[in-house]
Amino acid sequence: MAFDAAQLGRLREWLQAVAPAFADLHEASILKGGQSNPTFRLDTANGPLVLRMRPLQAEAWAHDIKREHRVLTALQSTKVRVPRVHAYCSDHGIVGAEFYLMEFIDGRIVDDCRLPGFTPDARRAAYLSMAEAFAELHAVDPAAIGLLDFGKPDQFIARQIKLHARNFQAYCPDGDADMAWLVEAMSSPMPR
Repeated sequence: MAFDAAQLGRLREWLQAVAPAFADLHEASILKGGQSNPTFRLDTANGPLVLRMRPLQAEAWAHDIKREHRVLTALQSTKVRVPRVHAYCSDHGIVGAEFYLMEFIDGRIVDDCRLPGFTPDARRAAYLSMAEAFAELHAVDPAAIGLLDFGKPDQFIARQIKLHARNFQAYCPDGDADMAWLVEAMSSPMPR
């Protein structure tokens, strides 16, 4: 997926109005590793940015970019290592879906948790860094950063089991004995 000339023109106009420091947009290229949300590097005269957007055909409940933007914005005032967020756009007319812009942080994109090509010391450092980042995140008080109303913390595991069982049923309508056993085994006793 790439932006066409018209989308790039609309994006430049939007940047001029919302983030003029980045309005001199030269190029947009898709980045590997954005999971299911298309993620682009925008090269501007003032350096690169990242644009994350909803997939064009996303279900209404899925790929909530606005939630992602809200969390990253709220975490700006904490010790959690997150990129600086610049702007959010709900106008689908710009690039075809809602999106937000954030700081580009140069680094390596790793999409294999086994970390092939890493030395044992580099692999250990990466895993420790990840654990430290999770610890930083879990030390944040959601109420203190304006996220008290964020999400549905009650019955999280039960909802996840129900969601994934329903998704599997849609994928495999004839059922699967192993999956039926797994859903039942995971549902009782139910942790909170």
